[in-house]
Amino acid sequence: MSRLRMWASGILGVLLLVVVFQNLETTNIRVLLWSWNLPLLVVMVAFASLGALVGALVALALIARRGNRPPA
Repeated sequence: MSRLRMWASGILGVLLLVVVFQNLETTNIRVLLWSWNLPLLVVMVAFASLGALVGALVALALIARRGNRPPA
């Protein structure tokens, strides 16, 4: 099962790279009063990393919560 998970992660990583490198143009990002001109590649990688971090934190929280429950 671990090998399957590793392959799936690798395939998803390659697909993410293909999508990211097809989007190299610059885009304007506006948040409240700030504005930045960034390559879309940077924006996509930043949000993909943020999503992975949030997913990992949620998974860790669920594992910790499950570990604290008494056996049924």
